[in-house]
Amino acid sequence: MQHNIADECILEVGGVMTIAAVWREEDVLWCVSDTRLSRPGKSGLIVTSDSGAKIFPLLMMCRQTASIDPAGYPVVYQPHFIRRLGVVFAGNILIASQVIATVTSLCQSLETIEHGAVPKLSDIGELLRKITEVYVRDFRSATNDMGTPNLADFLLFGGCPVSNDLQI
Repeated sequence: MQHNIADECILEVGGVMTIAAVWREEDVLWCVSDTRLSRPGKSGLIVTSDSGAKIFPLLMMCRQTASIDPAGYPVVYQPHFIRRLGVVFAGNILIASQVIATVTSLCQSLETIEHGAVPKLSDIGELLRKITEVYVRDFRSATNDMGTPNLADFLLFGGCPVSNDLQI
């Protein structure tokens, strides 16, 4: 469940697994999270680790789509935009690790038709949402777990490349 309170977001999954918060102070976004990794057991949660990472950097790199020079060789352009965003998750670590690995790979390989064109933060958020849906669906199918709500939730935060304002 996500609660939006002005420039603050708190992320909870199932009320027992993870608490993460992102907030804004002046021109800075801050993020905190607990570090406990756990799994359901017969008599409650079983702690797997108390030092698990849940906050990750997400490097976004855009380059112009490669073209072919007159000799027939590909021209690969240097990135015209690089920005570090942040993402924090709550929920199933298996799903989260796969989503973050996939989104990280894609965000470092963005291609634009025009030099200088970049996606909005909401576009990256939509990519994150769609990839999460794929991995949640795959996990539910593989484990026959159709009842657990919110298997993985994410907060994406950082400076929007288009509007240049801080967003959560």
